[in-house]
Amino acid sequence: MDENQTCAEAMLVHGGKILAVGSNAEISAYHVREQVDLKHQPVLPGLIDTHCHIPEMVDDSRKVDLAGAQSIQEVIDLMSKRLSTLKSGQWLLGKGLSSALLAEQRLPNRYDLDQISTEIPIYIMSFDGHSYMGNSKLLAATGIEKGYQPLPGEIVELNEAGEPTGIFKETAVNAHIMQNCPPLYADDGDAKNAIRDCLLESSKRGYTTLHAIYEFSPSSLGRARLYQEMSQEKTLPMRINMCYCDCYENSMGISSGLGGEMVRLSSCKFFADGAMSERTAFLSQEYADQPGWKGCMVLDEASFCKRVERAYSLGNEVAIHIIGDAALDIVLDLVERIQDPARNTQFELIHCAVTRPDQLERMKKLPVIINKQPIFIQAPTTLNGETKLGNLNRYYHGIKSFFDAGLCVTGGTDGPLGDMDPFHGMGCAVTRQSFDGKTVVNPQECIDVFSAVKMFTANAARVGHEERIKGTLEPGKLADFIILNMDIFQINPEEISKVSVVQTYLGGEPLYE
Repeated sequence: MDENQTCAEAMLVHGGKILAVGSNAEISAYHVREQVDLKHQPVLPGLIDTHCHIPEMVDDSRKVDLAGAQSIQEVIDLMSKRLSTLKSGQWLLGKGLSSALLAEQRLPNRYDLDQISTEIPIYIMSFDGHSYMGNSKLLAATGIEKGYQPLPGEIVELNEAGEPTGIFKETAVNAHIMQNCPPLYADDGDAKNAIRDCLLESSKRGYTTLHAIYEFSPSSLGRARLYQEMSQEKTLPMRINMCYCDCYENSMGISSGLGGEMVRLSSCKFFADGAMSERTAFLSQEYADQPGWKGCMVLDEASFCKRVERAYSLGNEVAIHIIGDAALDIVLDLVERIQDPARNTQFELIHCAVTRPDQLERMKKLPVIINKQPIFIQAPTTLNGETKLGNLNRYYHGIKSFFDAGLCVTGGTDGPLGDMDPFHGMGCAVTRQSFDGKTVVNPQECIDVFSAVKMFTANAARVGHEERIKGTLEPGKLADFIILNMDIFQINPEEISKVSVVQTYLGGEPLYE
C-alpha cells in the first residue's frame, strides 16, 4: 500500500516489527526461527477504522437489535421478548431503529413504548445515534417530564399539552439520560471480558487499530485504565486510539498523542450539527421536504467555537462531526482563524456529508484530514436524498471529489451505528450501490479499489500522525497485517463485500485460530 503500489512475495518479521519485504529468494536468505507458507494468499496491512464507538459496540450485545424492524408493532414485539431476561433494576435497551423503514414513517413515542411496560424504563437509540425514544417510566426516572427545561444542545419533543412525547434528538439529551442508566457490567473483570470479546470480533474483520470515540456509555467502558490494564495483561487484541468528547482542563499538561503503541490519547471530538435522518443537519438552504427549516447547530455558534478553540489551545488535536454544508462553513471559518502553522497539527473533519466545491477549495489550504464512512452510502436515508436536499443532493456523501482535491481521505464506519465490515465499506466506496441494490448513488463519486483500501490503511495511519509505524507493509513498521481469502485488486468490484479475513496478525502474532 505504498505510493508505488508495490507488490512483494515475502516479509521478514521480528520483535513485533517488519524487518524486510521482498522476493521469496531475498527473504529466504535470512536464517529464521519460523517460516509460514501462505500459499499465495494475499496480504494487506492491518486495517484501521478511524471512527467508531467501542463502548456502544460492547454495550450493544446487551441491547435489542431493531435494525430490521418494519413497523412500530414489530418494535413492540421484539422489545417485549427481552423483558423476561432482565435482572432487577435493569433497563430495557434497544438500538438501530430507522423511521425510514417503519410502515408508519415515524419514531415510536412514549405511549407506543408503554405498551411494552410502564414498570421498567425503556430506551431506544436510532440507527444514526441522533434520535432517542423512551417510555413514561424512563421520563420519570430521568426527570424529563412536563415543565422540563432542555439544556443547551437538547431537543425534547413536546405534544400540544406541553408534555414530552418520549422522542428526543441530538447527543446532549442522550448524555443526560445515560447518567441515570444502571451499570451494564458487574465489575471491571466483567467489563474487560466484554471488551476483549468485542475487539476479537473486530480483529476477525481485519482491524488492528480502532480510533474509538468515548462519550455516552452507561458503563465504565470509557475509562482508559481498563485498556491500559488489558495491555499490561496482554489481553488487549487491538491497538486503541482513544478520542474523548469535548474538552478537559488539562491541569497535568496531558494532550493528544500521550500513550504507547497499544493505547494512545487521540483527539477531542465535538459536534457541529446533527444528522440528516431527522433533519438536524445544518444546511445552507431549506430542506426540500420541510420549507422554512435548515437544521441547526448542536450548540450556538459562539459556544461551539469557544469549546473547540479551548481544546486546541490546550495542545489537543480536534475532531469535529459535520453533516451539513452550513455547519461546515462555520467549522472552516474556525479552523482558518485558530490554526497555528507552527504546530504539527491537523483538524479531523468527520463525515462532511454535504460539501460544496467552494468548500473543497478552502480545505486545500488547511491542515485537515477528511474522515469518511463509505458505508453510509447504503444508509436508508441516502436513497432518494434529493427529497431532503434538493439540488444539494449532488454533493451528498462525496468521496472522489475529496481525493481529486488532493486531501487525505480516511475510512471509518461509525460502528456500531454503521456496518463495521470494512470490505462492505470499501465496496460501497467503489460501486456506490444503494442498500436495495437498484441505484448508484452519485456515480461521479465512485473511486478505484486501491484508493478504497488506502482509506483504511495508509491514509488512516495519518490520523494521529502514525504513518511512520502503521498503514503500509514496509521495513521498520509494526507487523500488523491480514491474510485475505481472495485478492481484492483482482476480483469484480461487485464482489468486494464478499472478501473475508483468514487471519489477523498484531505485532507479528496471530490473534486467533
